[in-house]
Amino acid sequence: MSKANQPQIKSLSPASRKLIRTLKSFHKVIGIFSAVFVILIATTGILINHSQTLSFSKTTVNTSLVLDWYNIKAPADIQVFQDHPVIATSDHQLLMGNQLINLDTQNIKGIIPFIGMYVVAADNTLFLLSLSGEILEKQNQSTGLPSGIKRIGIGHQGVWLDTPSGAYLSNDDLISWTQSTPTNHIKWSHTLTNIDKSTLTQIGDAFRASQLDWEQVILDLHSGRTFGISGVLFNDLIALMLCFLAFSGLFVWYKKR
Repeated sequence: MSKANQPQIKSLSPASRKLIRTLKSFHKVIGIFSAVFVILIATTGILINHSQTLSFSKTTVNTSLVLDWYNIKAPADIQVFQDHPVIATSDHQLLMGNQLINLDTQNIKGIIPFIGMYVVAADNTLFLLSLSGEILEKQNQSTGLPSGIKRIGIGHQGVWLDTPSGAYLSNDDLISWTQSTPTNHIKWSHTLTNIDKSTLTQIGDAFRASQLDWEQVILDLHSGRTFGISGVLFNDLIALMLCFLAFSGLFVWYKKR
């Protein structure tokens, strides 16, 4: 740019010229400092706008470092019924392989395979699941299911339930239950105790992952909540810096017109 085309500030008072020079210095420093955070906020904002399309709310976080940062711990009440493939429970959740299924019940007593599906027994509820984990049917006392189930098993005659009032045998369709005397050939579902540490860690991480999805992580990054109250206040500071950049830029432009 030639000197003739350069903005002239000679008509300004010395105080005004000094103020403009100071503002320009601050403008440059603050602009460079806040650029990284502006990019972060803009990027996370775009991801939030497209969260539904990208299925962030349905994608759980499997990264141990992130789960540790959120202080999400593995549940203490994990019960493993099968290790290859993994079938385990905790509270109202059932883990089948890599799939986590939420069941609206607690105190799961056992799970058995039966004619191309799984049968899951709780205190007063029975779930029939497909091999892919889809809930096909739910039974309870209103459908004739015996109450107070203690364990579930399978024998040559069909599915058995052990209850305080005795043992019950199902018909072939698992629709009706008849009180019967159990035989010695029933394979009762039970929890495994000799699980290696690495398998238990993987199972615990799967249950941990169910408590956090990537949409929440992105929202926390966008708002600064990833770093607690300090992150929120820092985001507020960045917002004030951006306001300063806008006002100082307009002020310098106005003075140099």
